Amino acid sequence: MNEIEIPPKINYEDKLIQIGKIKLNYWEEGNGPETLFFIHGFTGNVEEWYFQFFHFEKKYRVIAIDLRGHGKSEIEDKEINADDLINDIDGFLEKKGISKINLIGHSMGGMIAQYFTLKYPEKVEKLVLISTTSGGPQRKIPESYIKFIKSTTVDNLIDIMSRSASIPLKKMKPERREFYKKLQKWSVERRSKAISINTYIRYLQTSSKINLRNRINEIKVPTLILYGDKDRLVAKTNSEFLREHIANSNLIMFPDCGHAPQREYFIEFNNYLSQFLEEE
Repeated sequence: MNEIEIPPKINYEDKLIQIGKIKLNYWEEGNGPETLFFIHGFTGNVEEWYFQFFHFEKKYRVIAIDLRGHGKSEIEDKEINADDLINDIDGFLEKKGISKINLIGHSMGGMIAQYFTLKYPEKVEKLVLISTTSGGPQRKIPESYIKFIKSTTVDNLIDIMSRSASIPLKKMKPERREFYKKLQKWSVERRSKAISINTYIRYLQTSSKINLRNRINEIKVPTLILYGDKDRLVAKTNSEFLREHIANSNLIMFPDCGHAPQREYFIEFNNYLSQFLEEE
């Protein structure tokens, strides 16, 4: 942990690929026989997965994309729906000639990963779901909240969200406070540049419509579910529900961890992921 500089000096190349009417930004490293495909969460970007790239690129082909409207990816001037997002991924795989992936999704990216696996089960070798949910009954975003979003800044919205996703520093173990403080600062700075107010609203509306609760029992691929016990953004009951309804799944809880175990405890996370990928 102490050997990693925060924020890290990113030396991975941003690349663009034309998928339909838009260009998606992505990272791609490694040339191993298996592909790891990473999907970030709401307001994230490819840099979410830096700690996984430098670990797994030695053995695997590792790919992460900026979802449309996030990071450096373009977006169409229309409503976003979940089908657009999984079709972007499928189009990417088709263009790259990739037939099968190990699919890893965090938060909203985990919802997209579930939906992709349900629609294209033959393209997913293994599934990893981090701090995520299967959604639920469609809920309308209150107009008062939309009005608040439009009246504030992306920086403020990201700061509010980050506080909900993180453990308060005063409750953090003393030996982890400095690392966690730097990690949180980097997260806010990075994510504030990753999305616009308009796209923020559109994704809120999209995620509120996703409901896979009655379908996740159709997921048959080996699945690893991970969450932090101090996550205040996505309750642990969501991970427990996934474990209960995905037959071939295992659940791992990270103690004293917030919404992003892949960054907060990246060493332990990478070890768990490595073990899972190597299982027959």
